[in-house]
Amino acid sequence: ATTEIYTLSLHDALPILLGLPYLVAKWKPRWRLAATCSTCQLWQADTLLIIHRESQDVYIVVVKSESVGPDFPEKYSVCSSTSLSRDTSSLLDENLREFRYFLHKHIRYGWNSETSCFERILGLDQGTAIHTILTEYSGGVPTGKFPSLLHLHGKNSIEVSIPSYISLLVEEVLHPFYIFQLCSITLWSLDNYFYYAGCILIISLISVAVSLYETRRQAESLHDMVAAGSDRTCTVLRNGAALPDIDCSALVPGDALVLPRGGCTMNCDAVLLTGAAIVNEAMLTGESVPVTKSALPRLEDGSDETFNPETHKRHTIFAGTQVIQTRFYGDQEVVAVVVRTGFHTSKGELIRSILFPRPMDFQFYRDSVRFIMVLFSIATVGMVYCVLLFISRGADLSMILLRALGIL
Repeated sequence: ATTEIYTLSLHDALPILLGLPYLVAKWKPRWRLAATCSTCQLWQADTLLIIHRESQDVYIVVVKSESVGPDFPEKYSVCSSTSLSRDTSSLLDENLREFRYFLHKHIRYGWNSETSCFERILGLDQGTAIHTILTEYSGGVPTGKFPSLLHLHGKNSIEVSIPSYISLLVEEVLHPFYIFQLCSITLWSLDNYFYYAGCILIISLISVAVSLYETRRQAESLHDMVAAGSDRTCTVLRNGAALPDIDCSALVPGDALVLPRGGCTMNCDAVLLTGAAIVNEAMLTGESVPVTKSALPRLEDGSDETFNPETHKRHTIFAGTQVIQTRFYGDQEVVAVVVRTGFHTSKGELIRSILFPRPMDFQFYRDSVRFIMVLFSIATVGMVYCVLLFISRGADLSMILLRALGIL
């Protein structure tokens, strides 16, 4: 005789559980992380739990590891033998280094081996001395260092994806409100309240359709606004030589741009080193009055003043602004050094504030939640009393469930 043993995997159990584990994992990221991962040291983590200080919103991000060369900035690279790489073959090469980072709301955070934590990867906008910008970056980034800097900062692009109707529908339908509506429709249908269930269904479908249309329309409008009015190529100084027709998405902090005499639309935040420029900042400020930008002033030897885009905004041309005209002296070209790229620029921060608005703490919302909890407590008492009453009268289980859930 043989004995057959049947096992039920999690994949097979999902249809039986009606997708409840997926809903719980979607609504409670902490629980999903606790069920699928184990706690470890920060430098070993493959998945991180991020908690917003003010709103207490929870996010889960995945840490990426990429191999880098010897020219990569040392503080953002770690030896593979000390990282969490599960590939034991990497232990044979102690010189193999990795770049560990994650993306959160379009901002890149890299592992800093000096401070032993993940830090936002910045350009030249913080902690860089003005004397350093004037001397070391006047000729642009050396050709040998460019690939490493592009790997560190990523492409200089602000891309806003347009979600499909299917993804929007799934995201909308899985909201707790619509899950509650679905349960209500099912309950009233089982209790022969077909007209009432039909009304809830029709109103819910109209609400979902309107929400999908508005969300998609806003995403398309934002995408078109970001993509419009951006130059595709520019002239860059590398090793002191001018390279024309360089793709703007390949710009990195430290690149020296040669601004054309006829003007252009900036794809990055840059500080003027030579000449002057008249720009239109209506994209950022809403004011169409032209503003004159002057070159960064030369400081006395030994000065340790650091550059800040807000403090030195008279010398900074921000991304999204239109350069109307440049002014130069003699044969000298108008040169600006890139200080921020991508979503780190002023235009990128504006787009991020639209995509991820700061949560507003309404007193009305908090009071509404408390009011619902009071009603839920009263309903729970009524449900328990209803169940005990129907049990004492010998009612069917189906009748007990219908009446108890109806009260709840």
